[in-house]
Amino acid sequence: MNTGLTNSSTEGILLVNKKKGLTSFDVIREIRKKFKTRSVGHTGTLDPFATGLLILLLGRYTRLANLISNQNKTYEAEIYLGKSTDTDDPEGKITQERNVSYLKEKNILEVIKSFHGIQFQIPPNYSAISIAGERCYEKARRGETIEHTQRTIEIFDINILSIKYINSFIIVNVKLLVSKGTYIRSLARDIGKRLNVPSHLFKLNRTQVGNYNLSEVDEKIKSDVCSIKGIELILINEKIAFELKHGRQAEISLNASNSLEFNSKDDKNNNTVRLAHVLGRPIALIKIQKNLMIPIRIL
Repeated sequence: MNTGLTNSSTEGILLVNKKKGLTSFDVIREIRKKFKTRSVGHTGTLDPFATGLLILLLGRYTRLANLISNQNKTYEAEIYLGKSTDTDDPEGKITQERNVSYLKEKNILEVIKSFHGIQFQIPPNYSAISIAGERCYEKARRGETIEHTQRTIEIFDINILSIKYINSFIIVNVKLLVSKGTYIRSLARDIGKRLNVPSHLFKLNRTQVGNYNLSEVDEKIKSDVCSIKGIELILINEKIAFELKHGRQAEISLNASNSLEFNSKDDKNNNTVRLAHVLGRPIALIKIQKNLMIPIRIL
């Protein structure tokens, strides 16, 4: 695999347009080899058949993985009505096949729109979720029964882009904005169940994660804190940075000479996580309580 990367930095955020057929870890291995570093992490993988935005973190930026992976995601998906597979995607074995050309477009639209909002979803059997210390896909490959825990997800927006009738089956192209932990394979499966027809996810392309967009991919590592989206940045001075780096709380000073971009004596949202930096150099994830900066994670 040729990524075409030319940036010499080995620390920061890297946006990649993953191609079909590659696993997310294939990409990670190539990046590790390219930049001669083991410190490469992801913020949410894509299945081999899927394409689109894969956000990788290098060096100490790997400590930001949870903050980015928790952000909402946008996908374009093709749902195949008329055939189901054991993996709920095109790579699995066909489990059922039926002529569904009798389905009316109106009914398909109504069912898909009914998935808008908070949903209770069962993950696919072939998933990386761990049960009793073992991945679900390993149990599924042995033919074991898997008892998944239902999870709450939210579909913020779901738009039907097209509905194509092709012989005995139907391809529905949709665009979705969903919460963290949403399985689009499960959604495709459940849409079929609600229509009472076999179905699976045929294609998937991730176009956005939080404020990161697929159109921004330029295969260059971005190491300035301004490249970190979806989190409030606070500029601090070296004295405060020294305290935070050593795991100590630091008192907020409103003195302009301290170069502190914070203009509230009492932050009412004590659970807000912010990123403290010195002129673009990340220092620590912090929370603010009254007049104190409390380090949550040192970078």
